[in-house]
Amino acid sequence: ASLPSGLGLKVIFKLIKNVFSVISVSFRAPLGAFICAVSAILAYHFYDIRPEFILGVGEETLVGFFSNDVHSSVLHDWQLLFVIVIMKLFLTGFTIVAGGSAGLLIPAIFVGAASASGLYLCMVDYALIAGNIDLQHLFMVVGIASSLICVMDLPIATVLLVGEMIGFSFIPPCILSIAISRVILGLLNQYLDTSQRRS
Repeated sequence: ASLPSGLGLKVIFKLIKNVFSVISVSFRAPLGAFICAVSAILAYHFYDIRPEFILGVGEETLVGFFSNDVHSSVLHDWQLLFVIVIMKLFLTGFTIVAGGSAGLLIPAIFVGAASASGLYLCMVDYALIAGNIDLQHLFMVVGIASSLICVMDLPIATVLLVGEMIGFSFIPPCILSIAISRVILGLLNQYLDTSQRRS
């Protein structure tokens, strides 16, 4: 779940960069801010997703994931989590390309945790796995590692970062997740390179 979201961050960033390249530099920041504001209003109106879930850094939402925030129904609905992931990917791209202050590290952590948590909740909903809060945390940690490797492509740094942030007991599943993600990433890049050479 988090491999596509990690890759999506880079792909959407390039796509938005191409679109914004035809717009005058002086109009990029106001247009980016306008798109973010309208998106937040629409998300609140149609999905009841509060702006803090899709705007800003998202640290509070990450804390809510790991502290089992029972007051937020959004964090317990896998469909809304996937909507949040998609919106976060696009809004991060608009913010960065428009010249706003943002990076890819925290958004990669955010989309990795949200998409993995969404996958876990979806599997519990369809009775594919038993509900267990520790298992949900494991899903999120592995999701974070998988998403980060797509953005950073630094395996050792990713393992150490996740270990420092969440706990070194999670390092073995992170290593496995990073290894699988890197293999898939390598195959995907190889396929894309081959496709570009043919065309």
